[in-house]
Amino acid sequence: MAFADSFTQCMSEAGVSVNASVTDEDYFIQSIEYLQEWYNGLPSDTQEALDAATTNDRASYLLAEANVAPGIADLLDDFDNATGWPLSTLVQWCKHCADQSKQGATPAQ
Repeated sequence: MAFADSFTQCMSEAGVSVNASVTDEDYFIQSIEYLQEWYNGLPSDTQEALDAATTNDRASYLLAEANVAPGIADLLDDFDNATGWPLSTLVQWCKHCADQSKQGATPAQ
């Protein structure tokens, strides 16, 4: 199974619909890792505020506009469509699914 298909399937198993295009899986994974590192580096009260802002409101796309996560703008749009999920949880799932998909992906033929 190709990386993008495996990633999409993994995210859907978590209950999150993802339509983001993945043209370069290494860059996609690096972008997710960078977003996770950026988030983890924030003070805890800022993390809480960001999670509150992204759980039920369309705010994740602002991270792409602010150049925090420009490589995954489509994915952030998917995050905004996944109401009820805070940014931190979505990023953790993405990292998990990306790692799992990377391990199980078969090369495109």
